[in-house]
Amino acid sequence: MFARHLRKVMLERRPPLTQKALAERVGVSPAAVSRWLRQDRFPHPRHLNKICAVLGVHRQWLETGEGEKLLPRLHIH
Repeated sequence: MFARHLRKVMLERRPPLTQKALAERVGVSPAAVSRWLRQDRFPHPRHLNKICAVLGVHRQWLETGEGEKLLPRLHIH
């Protein structure tokens, strides 16, 4: 479930977010992102929080598909 949601939200971005770009923003190797997408590994909780922040999605939705998907946008005036 996590891998499917991660791939979906990466592709929904405009332009789509590459594995390399996500890896750079989260602070992991591109190989780590590849393992997450292949369901070989699950991210460490601190990386999971960064993934959610980068993608703008709630952790519960990313992990389970339940609850609200998008985090509220911050409006800075």
